[in-house]
Amino acid sequence: MLNELGAREGAINMGQGFPDFEGSAVARKAAAEALDTPSLNQYSPIDGLASLRDEVSAFYERRYGARYDAASEVVVTSSGQEALVASLRACFTRTGRAGVVVMEPFYPFLAPAVAAAGGALQPLRLAPPTFALPTAAALDAARDETTGVVVVNSPHNPTGKCATADELAVVADWCVRHDVMVVADDVYEHAVFPGRAHVRIADVPGMRDRTITLSSAGKLFSLTGWRVGWALAAADVARDVSAAHTALTYAAPTPLQHGVAAALAAEDGTFGGVAELFARNYGALAAALAARGLDVCPADGGYFLVADAKRPAMDFARSLADDTGVVCTPLSVFYATPPAEDSYVRFTICKSAAHVDRACAALG
Repeated sequence: MLNELGAREGAINMGQGFPDFEGSAVARKAAAEALDTPSLNQYSPIDGLASLRDEVSAFYERRYGARYDAASEVVVTSSGQEALVASLRACFTRTGRAGVVVMEPFYPFLAPAVAAAGGALQPLRLAPPTFALPTAAALDAARDETTGVVVVNSPHNPTGKCATADELAVVADWCVRHDVMVVADDVYEHAVFPGRAHVRIADVPGMRDRTITLSSAGKLFSLTGWRVGWALAAADVARDVSAAHTALTYAAPTPLQHGVAAALAAEDGTFGGVAELFARNYGALAAALAARGLDVCPADGGYFLVADAKRPAMDFARSLADDTGVVCTPLSVFYATPPAEDSYVRFTICKSAAHVDRACAALG
């Protein structure tokens, strides 16, 4: 439905989550130079260029004080999605269990990733409007004897919820008690709104050796078509991620790795001001939607805004597109089994201010 509505003439697509502005100029220039250098267009080492792994390691130490050995604890992949599949396979290898607890609503391509890795989805539903992380009792209810992994996504797609230190402490304690690993999908870590904080579950005491942290250069530098990501983990865990990565894609594109390395080296921590832009867009869109009678859910960062339309979401999305040209996404696509009361919709905020303002004007 989203593709159909978004393809209409004059549609204002607020459903699909990719920037409409140019990504990192530093990355693009360095990649172009690599493309014009014949020796830089062959296979890279399987785990990524040493220069990129060095920059990834330096970035996490600079930003979070987190130390990862560039040679043994960083695996560069062909997208965050590939990092996800490879990391799940690594967890299954280490625990001998392939049940994956995922928190609904969740990124739609998480379910295919779990299936591709050979796992079984174990959904755990978060409650609107805050979408707070689960209690230990809720985690117990989702778990069975096959559970070996929990996926934690913060900031969260689709809700924009940032996990708090207290929430992550509960998840961490539960994982230690049940010998469960964590795949931390942190691809929106750079897009936390001013005044909010990104807390890494890998930094919770006892969790570094049982957490694989994922990120994406495409998200960090607004270059979503580049498909370069990475996984960070303790050396023995990273070896298992690397083994899975080798079987999946062998190596990420070499010229693009050069571009990402240059961008990380030059990055001052602001990522072009996207966190401020997205916070501004959230505020503007939230006001416009509230004026139409929607209840907007709180968010701390990320690419999206979720709101309660107070009527069936699919009907609302169609009528909104018909009446205003603004396209949104029913939240039902983010569940393994859609909720009985399906009134929530998602809008993107990872666009230029002009694009969001156009949508706000159309909303009236």
